[in-house]
Amino acid sequence: YMTPSAGRSKLYIIRPSQLYGVAKKISPTVDNVVITTLESGTYVVTNISSGVHRISAAGKYEGEHILEFESTAENNYFVKISPKMGFALPQLNLEMISQDKGIGLVGKYEEIKEK
Repeated sequence: YMTPSAGRSKLYIIRPSQLYGVAKKISPTVDNVVITTLESGTYVVTNISSGVHRISAAGKYEGEHILEFESTAENNYFVKISPKMGFALPQLNLEMISQDKGIGLVGKYEEIKEK
């Protein structure tokens, strides 16, 4: 867990360890750019500028799977991303979580570097 640099924010995308979808890798996107590939029990940290950002994942998923939020400088943001059961394809759950909860999860999992 690190303090953001001046004028920037840090975005943590966390994929908790869970039984469902453990074999499925997720490639999260920030503003339509794939930043890495996450396996179950991993996370990635990326620097973002102030403004509106869209988080999703590359690949085929059922239903809506976009999280949009507005960031302000020098803050940390934590998003939990996980697959869930769908009808024909998996669904994707994206959830903004509190800093306390995010720091707790980051402490449990392995960091994956950005591409």
